[in-house]
Amino acid sequence: MFFFINNITDLSLCTLCSPQAIPYVGTIPEGIKPDMAVCFQGTVPADSDQFAINFKTGSSDGDDVALHFNPRIGQKVTLNSFRNGKWESEESASAEPFTRGAPFTMFFTINTEGYEVFVNGVKHCMFKHRIPVEKVSTLNIVESHLENIIIKCVILFFFIYNITDLSLCTAVSPPGNSYVGTIPEGIKPDMAVCFQGTVPADSDQFAINFKTGSSDGDDVALHFNPLIGQKVTLSSCRNGKWESEESASAEPFTRSSLHHVFSPSIQRVTRCVFVNGVKHCMFKHRIPVEKVSTLNIGGDVSLEYIW
Repeated sequence: MFFFINNITDLSLCTLCSPQAIPYVGTIPEGIKPDMAVCFQGTVPADSDQFAINFKTGSSDGDDVALHFNPRIGQKVTLNSFRNGKWESEESASAEPFTRGAPFTMFFTINTEGYEVFVNGVKHCMFKHRIPVEKVSTLNIVESHLENIIIKCVILFFFIYNITDLSLCTAVSPPGNSYVGTIPEGIKPDMAVCFQGTVPADSDQFAINFKTGSSDGDDVALHFNPLIGQKVTLSSCRNGKWESEESASAEPFTRSSLHHVFSPSIQRVTRCVFVNGVKHCMFKHRIPVEKVSTLNIGGDVSLEYIW
């Protein structure tokens, strides 16, 4: 299992845990804040009944739990909070995304409303804050059959829905080559997108385009273009013409570095983009998201994973 949060370098969160090391309790450096994204990647053991991820206010058993996320395999996912020594009202969600022997990827995006959870690229549930998020300082993982967990931080992923098309898992290599691939079933609201890749040492820029088709003349719903050392430009192209340009900081993108770019929720009005676990920018839809069918990547970048 992998744990990604911001740019954490605390080695306590990068320890290989044996089954005897569970439950796991670790401090989250600087705590949890709104506009932060947290990712877990792992596999449900074949004999697993359940596991739990707890966002806590401290490391002691009696400390409050801001979010208790508890998949019970084959039954349901329970969500709850624990305050002043008492469990509060329980909420539930489908356990369908979690199956024995199968890998999964979960993103928790923390916003002002609550914890928005995506499993395998699809929005799974929302849990509204009951305990101020600023009080959360500790991560606790519990599972009676959890094996060989790696809790680790990484720096650049792109996930797309629950895509199984292997053409979307191919590195764009060597840098400079253009990649065009169809997105199975297209893009939909409440879908998550994540990429992982490296910016070469001599890179000047790269671009990720969400398009309505594979031809050069097709519309571009979002043109995300980091100009290394300068800025990130965002725009759209419709009916053969580029539309008004927006910009964001290029600071997160540095040469010779591995990066994550994650759009946790393609909403009906806007797309929110996180880079290395931190909220980076917003881009309002100009072209209906349902029209997007193609991913185009070009410029100086080597993508390792696209989901």
